Parts: sequence; structure tokens; C-alpha cells
Amino acid sequence: MRACHFAFLGLFLSELYHEQKQRPTDLLAPFDLTVDIIKTIPNPVNPHWKPIRKIVGTKTKPNPNDNFLAIASDLGKWVDMFSGEQDPRIEIAQFCGWTTEQAKNNVNAWLNGNKRYKRLNRWLGKEFPALSMVWHSLEEKKIVGQTIADEYETPVFLDIGLYEDASDRGLKLSYEYDGVGVFGDVKDPLLEQNISAVDHYIQTQIAQRLGIENGQHLTKRK
Repeated sequence: MRACHFAFLGLFLSELYHEQKQRPTDLLAPFDLTVDIIKTIPNPVNPHWKPIRKIVGTKTKPNPNDNFLAIASDLGKWVDMFSGEQDPRIEIAQFCGWTTEQAKNNVNAWLNGNKRYKRLNRWLGKEFPALSMVWHSLEEKKIVGQTIADEYETPVFLDIGLYEDASDRGLKLSYEYDGVGVFGDVKDPLLEQNISAVDHYIQTQIAQRLGIENGQHLTKRK
């Protein structure tokens, strides 16, 4: 049984934004937008022809998504996406022109800093512009997957309550960093039921960490 790195990305980016805003001003992340300065000049071939527009420099301006309300709105939308019936990676596959299996693999590579998957950057920017702003502020994106594992997944799978619950059901778990191996008696008529119960325990812990409310569920991931 394993968790899904991707489910925690929205929470990671939201908490990173809040942490950044607590820093001294000179250490704040550069969330401002860089835009081109465009000047209209006479046509150099014939001044009577239509003037041309030329980029003469760049400037920065405040990013409209650089505020707590925008971040909170995107995080709420992110949580809703993971509490729906459909695996979000199906939608991503359609957006990017991939199979679902390709989307799963490519998302994992993207979270670990692979720069090839620019379609995922476009998807994130379209659906979650505020979270995308934080994502693009990261110079070392290859730390994201590892940080998510350390800060969000590992505590779930080191929870002593998980192992106690499994033991009460006659199961043994082996810690596997971002998941657990499950061992039980194949002759136990309740084996499948007990495994499902342990899986539900894990999903509940993840849902609580994501802030999914009681009555909602975490979409099953494989």
C-alpha cells in the first residue's frame, strides 16, 4: 500500500507560500511577474507604413495571485479534485495527450525535477494559477518529491496507530518509506476485509492531512 506523492503537492505549495510570507522582506520569494516593455516605433522601411511594435526591455509587476485568498482558493479546489470520484491524472492525461499510465509516470518525474514535462506546467497554470506561481518560484524543483515524502507521507506510514490497527486484525506491516507491505494468513476468511480496513485507515489519515472534511472521501489511487 502506498500514498500518492501528487495528492500532497497542493498542500506543499500552499504551506510553502505561507512560510515564504513569514520571511524578512529581503528573503521573500520572487512572485512578481516579468513582462515585456513594448514600444511603438515608425516603420524603418517606410515611415508611412504601419508602425511596428518592438520589445525594448522588461519590467516587473505584482502578481495578482500573490495573496492568501488566491492560495486558499486554489488549495480548496485542489482538495476537491482529490475528493472526487475520478483520479485527477485521467484529466491530466487528456489535457496533455497522454495515456493515464503515462500521466502517472510523467507526474512523478515532474515532481522530482524533470524539466521535460512542460505540458504539466501549463496544466497547473491553467487550473491552479496561484499554486503555479509558487511552483515556478522554486529554483530546485527536484527537492519537491523528496520533501513531500519526508513531510507528508512518512508520518502517515510511521503512525503507530496504523500498526496497532493492523495487528488487531491479524496482519503484519513492513515499513517501506512511502508505503507499507502487508502480510497475513491466506487462509483467513477475513483477510481481504481486514486489508481493506487497513487501507481505509491510511486513506483516512491522508484525507485528514489534506483537510478533506468528514463525509468526503479520498479518491482511490494506484
